[in-house]
Formats: sequence, C-alpha cells, structure tokens
Amino acid sequence: MLYWRTMEKANMSGLRGWVTAWRAAGPLLDEVKRREAGQVDLAATIMELTQAFRAALKACPPAATSGLVEQQRWLAGWRCKT
Repeated sequence: MLYWRTMEKANMSGLRGWVTAWRAAGPLLDEVKRREAGQVDLAATIMELTQAFRAALKACPPAATSGLVEQQRWLAGWRCKT
C-alpha cells in the first residue's frame, strides 16, 4: 500500500509541474501563433492545398455511386423478420 501512495504523490508532483509549465508556455505560444498568422501567404497556401487535393483525387478518385444502395443492403440484413 505504501508503494502506491508514494507513486501517487510522485505522479501528482509531476502533473503539477506539467500544468505549471503549460501555464507559462500558453502566453508564449499565443504570441507565436499571432505572429505566424500575420506572416501567412494566403495565395501560396491555397495553391499548396489545391495541389494536395488534386493528388488525393488521383490516388482515390470518387466513387461512381453514393453508397446508399450498399448501405440499404447492409441495413436490410439487420431487419427483424417477424
């Protein structure tokens, strides 16, 4: 029983340290976020996302159907037959 209490205290101490560190880092991270948001090149970002989307469409083209027929077939198997 003593082992668990010792581990519990150690974990709480570590947790308190972790919370303290993140509380201190929060405002600093907010400042980094604000600064980086002001430096975004929107046109370049849109172009990169467009290229990524086109690559994804090539790798996994959309299906010819919505999948509704397959879904209905699958759900019909669950129907109670009374």
